[in-house]
Amino acid sequence: MLDTNTNRPDTPRSDICIHDVVDGQVEFLDALLDLYRELFPQYIAALPRIRARAFLPADVDPRFIRHQWVVTYHDDPAGLVSFKLALRQNLGICLSIGIRPAYRSIVWQGSRRLSNFLIQKMIGQLEIDAASQGNPSPFGLVVEVETPSGTTDPVLKKSRLHLSERYQEYGFLPLPVTYHEPACVRNPDNGQLLSQVTDDAEPMQLLMLFLQGQGCISPDLLNRVVDALLVEHYGLPEDDLLVRQARESIKRIGDDKNDSNN
Repeated sequence: MLDTNTNRPDTPRSDICIHDVVDGQVEFLDALLDLYRELFPQYIAALPRIRARAFLPADVDPRFIRHQWVVTYHDDPAGLVSFKLALRQNLGICLSIGIRPAYRSIVWQGSRRLSNFLIQKMIGQLEIDAASQGNPSPFGLVVEVETPSGTTDPVLKKSRLHLSERYQEYGFLPLPVTYHEPACVRNPDNGQLLSQVTDDAEPMQLLMLFLQGQGCISPDLLNRVVDALLVEHYGLPEDDLLVRQARESIKRIGDDKNDSNN
């Protein structure tokens, strides 16, 4: 458990706590699964994997250090955060961050909203994880956000646009990559090994909070992000259509930059 009340002797220790549900620390496993069902119903199919990871070390996969947080407020489950550090790319990946509506506007330790506070705690943990491997501070923290163009529902469109704007308010920058979440993530039983750009592959916007490089978006950085997400996290081969599509969009950026310098 992470005590978030450090240096606040006037605050009860139970106000906000973070519980990492990994390495057999499963006291809050049921709460984690309930939060996923409530906040991310589109990922119900992933719950068996989330449960299994709770009993495994955070670094059971040598490519990553992974965390599954349950955030409690006055001992009540308020939200979840799932993220990992991709070691080879030295890049943080925010997989899920969700907070129950009643807790979203909590102002805590200088943060305007609970989500902003949790992002700062994530960054701190990523820096600890990188240092434990003898690495410098990670390049940044990247997140996938569903695009407004991916739905015809006006309510969903507004919600997705609001989420993207919220991340940018927190300092995240949009990455100019053509990117889809593989269809197998939400439909794992369709027998599909290689992804396809179909109605089942969800178009996503990638955003990144830079910890190095002062927001310099280069083809090398973008390829590092594609390596961490599509190749290592999702396990797609280089010849997969989604990987090729992302690489080609990055190559066009490099070509356009070279043309402008000539």
